[in-house]
Amino acid sequence: MKLSKKFLLIGSALSAAAIPVIAISCGGQSESEQDKKVKALVAKMEADAKAAALKTTLEGYSKDLMIILSNKAEAKEGSELLIKAFNQFYGTNLSIVQVGGSENYQTTLKNRFAAGPGQILLVGAESQSAFGDINSNLVNTDAKTFLNITDTSKTFDDIVLGDKHFMPQSREAYGVIYNKKNFADAKITVFEGKSFSASPKTGLNLTKPEKYDGTVKMGDDLYVFAADLTVDGYKVIKAQLAEKLPTKQVFYSTIKAGKSDIW
Repeated sequence: MKLSKKFLLIGSALSAAAIPVIAISCGGQSESEQDKKVKALVAKMEADAKAAALKTTLEGYSKDLMIILSNKAEAKEGSELLIKAFNQFYGTNLSIVQVGGSENYQTTLKNRFAAGPGQILLVGAESQSAFGDINSNLVNTDAKTFLNITDTSKTFDDIVLGDKHFMPQSREAYGVIYNKKNFADAKITVFEGKSFSASPKTGLNLTKPEKYDGTVKMGDDLYVFAADLTVDGYKVIKAQLAEKLPTKQVFYSTIKAGKSDIW
């Protein structure tokens, strides 16, 4: 199946995977440790009937480089070893590029399209409007076609954009419930959905730290740019809350599964 040089879009909706997916973070691992885990993943694919069948179905698949463009750090960390195993097993040439931090995903899309269509697999983490202007360059990727499903009774929650259908990948949601008054009392200001690039619009003269984690401390005040927030930034917030409001319960969990918390 030779793909034309256009962009594929996989959206974020209902999970529809046909091969065993195991997320393994490869940060800080030696090359030998990574090789062992890649071999283990390949072995699982070889033992999986559906994965083996796909290898036959996809025989002759394009060997051209296909870039997976992601704006989620955890997706990259959890996918690198799987992609290596996938390339070994299926003979493909996939690579993943992480977009994040102060880099705007939608701006990155526009810049890449300005250079002309290429072979890029997009993870649709932006709103549909972000892809509306580039719809003519997108390849229809409905789930039934790409998963070779002929049973007409089966339906999928494909994401529809214009005249195209896109295969759903996963369903997830992130959020935080916090007491805004308590945050104000702790001298924490949250710019919801904003990145540091929007800081001039706040009317504040803020300097971006060398080790930026989504927070900026100025005097006794802490400013949080939610779109950039990392785990380290969350820890900075918790430390400020513990210092200013040691007896207050500021965060609330909405998940009823063990000790999970929401941020």
